[in-house]
Amino acid sequence: MAIELLSKNNETSQLSAAIILRRFYDADIDKDKFRQETIREISAMLKIHPTGIFQKTLGDGLAYAGNLNYADLMRTNMQDLYLGRKNEKDDNLEKKGLSPRHTNDESWKITMDFTDMFGANLSYALVENVVGFGTIFNSAILNHTNIKNCTFKKADFKYADLTNVYFENVKLEGSNFKGAIGIPEELLSHLEWVDQGTKDEAYVYKGSDAITLDKTKKRGEHKRVFFSMPGSLTASEEALTLFYKDLLEKKNIEAVIYTRDHYPKDSQLTKVKEAIKQSDAMIAFGLKQIEIKTGRLNPDMKEYKEDLWLPTPWNEIEVGMGVMANLPILLVRDDKVEIGVFDKVISEYKIKTLSSAILLKNIEHSEEFNQWLDLF
Repeated sequence: MAIELLSKNNETSQLSAAIILRRFYDADIDKDKFRQETIREISAMLKIHPTGIFQKTLGDGLAYAGNLNYADLMRTNMQDLYLGRKNEKDDNLEKKGLSPRHTNDESWKITMDFTDMFGANLSYALVENVVGFGTIFNSAILNHTNIKNCTFKKADFKYADLTNVYFENVKLEGSNFKGAIGIPEELLSHLEWVDQGTKDEAYVYKGSDAITLDKTKKRGEHKRVFFSMPGSLTASEEALTLFYKDLLEKKNIEAVIYTRDHYPKDSQLTKVKEAIKQSDAMIAFGLKQIEIKTGRLNPDMKEYKEDLWLPTPWNEIEVGMGVMANLPILLVRDDKVEIGVFDKVISEYKIKTLSSAILLKNIEHSEEFNQWLDLF
């Protein structure tokens, strides 16, 4: 019944089924088999469902498994999830007739030995009270992930995106951070390069003490944002770009504005690429540049498009470079521009979108703008 409800289009039925799934962890017969099947079902659903209340309800159910050892959570959408177990206070335990937990007692925590989260998206998730040996975060997205009171021994963080990750009382002994991006500065001092041949080389965390990062560090310090924008602007469009420039500078973020005068007579693309590589983020202004009164987008299309506006072709080139450089990108698009990178179907965790028509006074307080800022 639960599986049937999950497949329905009715959100209430789906949410009910997501909660019912948790009961299978406590099956009386062949408990371990039902636990593994439930985890596999949730994992499969998290591979296809977008971020939202259904995805979160499904994902939060993983915490009820207690044991996630060897679970396949590769490329799952675990954004905004709570993955862990609450630590009851000593007075609550005493009321239940239980003894207070010893500081080093981790037997009550969720175990994630060799759990495979390769390429999973855990941005804005809370991972709490988890113990794992050889846990795989390889190529995972840990952007703004909050990891608290955990022990990850010899975990694989290789090539993960650790931008704005936060560790609080986390043990990382022997964990491998080779090729990871956005490694916090406090973490770098604990890492040691180990080269035992190409296959075994690693950037390993040395020491068994728990690490807690400084959460008070200022965001935006010494950052640079590349502006992808047309060479020709109307007065109102120029005012818009200048507003964004001033807004960023107030946050101590430098705006890198590449105008026509900056383009050299040779190696133009190389120069743009270098400017983007030296930036921490990008804003692409998708403004009306080329008007098509009527026309076809390719010879095979029989229907003609009318009143179509295209942005500057440089947007496509520069945004492509920004994506390859793994930059957080804010698309500020005219409501009439709906093509290429400004197509409404574009959905990437590091790409946020705002309308160019939004009131200037509302930009700084918009959710999309602040989520983009948080990405760098």
